[in-house]
Amino acid sequence: MEIVQYILLYTLGMMVGQDIWQRYFTAKNINVARTGGILVGVYSLIYSLAMCVIGMCAVIVLPDIENTQNVFSLMAFETLPSGLLGIVFAAVASAIMSTASGTLLASSTLIAKDILKDHFFQNISDQQFLFISRVTTLAAGTAAIAIALWIQELLVAMDVAYAVLAGSIFVPIVLGMFWKKVTPKAAFYAITSSAIVVLITLALEGFSSNHPILYGIATNIVVMTAVSWIDSSRSKISA
Repeated sequence: MEIVQYILLYTLGMMVGQDIWQRYFTAKNINVARTGGILVGVYSLIYSLAMCVIGMCAVIVLPDIENTQNVFSLMAFETLPSGLLGIVFAAVASAIMSTASGTLLASSTLIAKDILKDHFFQNISDQQFLFISRVTTLAAGTAAIAIALWIQELLVAMDVAYAVLAGSIFVPIVLGMFWKKVTPKAAFYAITSSAIVVLITLALEGFSSNHPILYGIATNIVVMTAVSWIDSSRSKISA
């Protein structure tokens, strides 16, 4: 059951992860985007298998480990020489910084452009939009730091992040690609409502529960179907 939980959590979450999808928007043609998507899937599989191998080795090398959050670092200290140890931790730090900066900039850009500028500040100048983007980036970064200090455990933070991704983003993206009647308003309301449902149920049932993902997916389907149907009915009446 725990394996199914992790498959549900991380597979659905990685399929709609911003760090993967944002690369598609920079592709010069369809073939490049398709090849990049396949390579991302292969890399993700190899990366996952490597982490599994490290975990299985830790069961033998460190059988009495109490905090599983420290498996990677303890295995590195236990098995690697000093020079290679420094390179490994430098690589980990650079990967964390790269992912954090990319995710932070993407999040602040989406908030500043798709929400604030498109719906609240439609007639602002480029200089004003730049100021809003900087303030949004600062606010998002501050919120991320506060959340990190509150949670303090990497796997718990990943569980929360991927629960929100899988429960809130997966269904809108899939339906948006394959169902022509989906409207932008339906996707917005579905993402917002399902995110609230996921966060509330995570707080009630615990961060390790996979039920919030199912609740979020159910909320997504109901809200997207209802709002899209209402928008479609209004369009027919006005026409």
